Amino acid sequence: MIKGLINGLLSTVLVLGVFPLISCPSDYAVAAPLVQKTAPTMPNEWQALVTAAQKEGKVTLYGHIGSEAKKVLLKELKSKFGITAEVVSGRGGEIANKIIAEQNSGLYIADVIFASTTNIINYLLPQGKVDRMDSVLILPEILDPKVWWEGKLPWVDKEKRYHLAFFASPRVDVMVNTSMVKPGEIESYKDLLAPKWKGMIVINDPTITGAGISWFSAANAMLGTEYMRKLAKQEPRIVQDQRLQVEWIARGKYPILIAATEQAEAEFVKAGAPIELLDLAEGGNVSQSSGALSLALKAPHPNAAKVVINWVLSKEGQTKLAKAYLMQSGRVDVPTDFLPPNTVRKPGRRYINNSTEEFQFLKTENLKLAEKIFGHLK
Repeated sequence: MIKGLINGLLSTVLVLGVFPLISCPSDYAVAAPLVQKTAPTMPNEWQALVTAAQKEGKVTLYGHIGSEAKKVLLKELKSKFGITAEVVSGRGGEIANKIIAEQNSGLYIADVIFASTTNIINYLLPQGKVDRMDSVLILPEILDPKVWWEGKLPWVDKEKRYHLAFFASPRVDVMVNTSMVKPGEIESYKDLLAPKWKGMIVINDPTITGAGISWFSAANAMLGTEYMRKLAKQEPRIVQDQRLQVEWIARGKYPILIAATEQAEAEFVKAGAPIELLDLAEGGNVSQSSGALSLALKAPHPNAAKVVINWVLSKEGQTKLAKAYLMQSGRVDVPTDFLPPNTVRKPGRRYINNSTEEFQFLKTENLKLAEKIFGHLK
């Protein structure tokens, strides 16, 4: 009897000792169910989640979602999981303001938010408009840090709970019309200061949140404020309409565009427009654009929202969305053969990772600087 009691106690100690040894990020609290997940039980749990999501029947996605990505999401969620997706699209700031206004009025409509880091970190997270997402990730292929660039889950927020960037695509911030710019004519940002380009450059507005300020923040860190002042003397055209910018380059109205969005680029590249993205000598930044996820507070379709988040972060989801956005996934196991060579991370290349909370605070300060330098050109 005593021997049996001892064996029972030893078994209990061994069982209780298993879970603390499971690898997980050490700098934030992880819900117990997430820590205790094991691969053999995952298929059953995943199927149960999908079944619950199918009963909900729909999911509402908010964000700056391009037309190609929207097609992918609508098709895949319906065909794979029986979930009807409703997409509410808009610029990052517009979406953030909409969510804040709705929730402040007691309306909880959004389930999943596809948003740039700027709008989550600076607006939605501080106001408590997003929910914890760490315990929502359940697929083992997502939780394995080895499948992600830099060997860690790409959490954006310091607490590693609320916002996760799934793209890590090198930003090729200078686009040219190949019939107006000769090969090798622009190889460095310094080449943009040549007298012939005065009044011939379009810049995605860097004085508001979006791709423009992301470019400005990274380029200012690499090139310095004095360079930005020289660039402003080139009298660039500052434009907010992101599709129109690329159309102007494609049609030859202007030869050069700085800081186009990936969604607009993808549309015209796929259409065969005479445009090229230049990989300049100074390097660049790794961007997530709107390729980052958050779970909306009090999501009305919580199970469907969980399915969306897990599928988007899976290898299959990332492959399909990377093709739609023409951006490189943060997963290292996703193919890149469909991407232009200049939009693939290169070993040894200098990249500034703008998908961090620290970088967002830098961008906030740079908005003021960009307004001083480029504001008068709008």
